[in-house]
Amino acid sequence: IRNQPIQVLSSGNPMQNKTIISISAGGYHSLALSSDGLIFAWGDNQNGQLGDGTTIQRNQPISFPLPLNSSVKSIGCGENFNILILEFNQSDPEISSSSSNRLSDSMS
Repeated sequence: IRNQPIQVLSSGNPMQNKTIISISAGGYHSLALSSDGLIFAWGDNQNGQLGDGTTIQRNQPISFPLPLNSSVKSIGCGENFNILILEFNQSDPEISSSSSNRLSDSMS
């Protein structure tokens, strides 16, 4: 039993040296948001829920592109989807989700 956190990241992991400010877990996948606004996803990807355009399971975190001129305000996971609250050029936040291999169009 450990009562202190330990680093478990391997060399070459894109989350290495990042400060994670938010994390969310879905059915069999997870998301993390770093302090510099990057999103990382890993785990099951059978339905494309990782948002990387594939259905390849990822045992190591990957980052995926966001729409231009956007910043992430919040992240969340469902059984087989993700949801992000994005802000575009300091405008009102919009909601986007990823499933079926893509980041969807924004919804107001």
